[in-house]
Amino acid sequence: MTGLILQLDDIADRSAAARRFAETGRTQAPDLLTLASATSLLSEIEGQPNWNAVFDRAGQNVPLNAGALSTLTEAQMRGLLGHLGQTAASGFQYFFNNVPLYDLYHGPGATSPALKAIYEFINGTDFLAQCRVLTGMKDITFADAQITRYGPGQFLTRHDDNVAGKNRLAAYVLNLTPNWRAEWGGTLEFYDEPGNVIEGFTPAFNTLNLFKVPQSHAVTYVPPFAQGYRYAITGWLRHGDAPKGN
Repeated sequence: MTGLILQLDDIADRSAAARRFAETGRTQAPDLLTLASATSLLSEIEGQPNWNAVFDRAGQNVPLNAGALSTLTEAQMRGLLGHLGQTAASGFQYFFNNVPLYDLYHGPGATSPALKAIYEFINGTDFLAQCRVLTGMKDITFADAQITRYGPGQFLTRHDDNVAGKNRLAAYVLNLTPNWRAEWGGTLEFYDEPGNVIEGFTPAFNTLNLFKVPQSHAVTYVPPFAQGYRYAITGWLRHGDAPKGN
């Protein structure tokens, strides 16, 4: 965990971001962390050795070892891509890499000191208090979290995050993507009822996106010519009793 710094930027004025959330149910707060914190956090994430490649099968999240994808036979890869394409064309589907912070922290096995520190920062007093101020939601009590990485060929189709019993109040995306271009996809898009795009948030370094649940949204397809990865820490701000960690 050498060099990992986790500290909010207390100088930034986020009053405009709070007003925007009150008016639209979504907002962006740039410069959430100190520059040193954001830089060290990105470095820690880029150096993660173990990533899952996740997708949906019959309503269940399927995690595969991302490194093992290269060992699939041609027929196996063709089957996986066929499943992704068919389900994405007709309904909900996703395909991206993640490190499941919430599951690792609350699971039976040990997690690394760095991942433990990141999860505890997201659930710490400062971060949750800032989210309460930005959203006006005083009943936020905890957050779940995952590190996400989108590269070429990856996506998250349209959905609204509304799952019974999860007590999700708002979703958050702490963007840690430097030097991203809008034409590389990975945009967090929001839709009205007919499916028109009403707003889009392009990945931006050290920027916190927040939006009320439920709300129709997607992460757009990252094309083959995209250079680099879209990194973020994502999850939901929830109410109720938080599970006890390790």
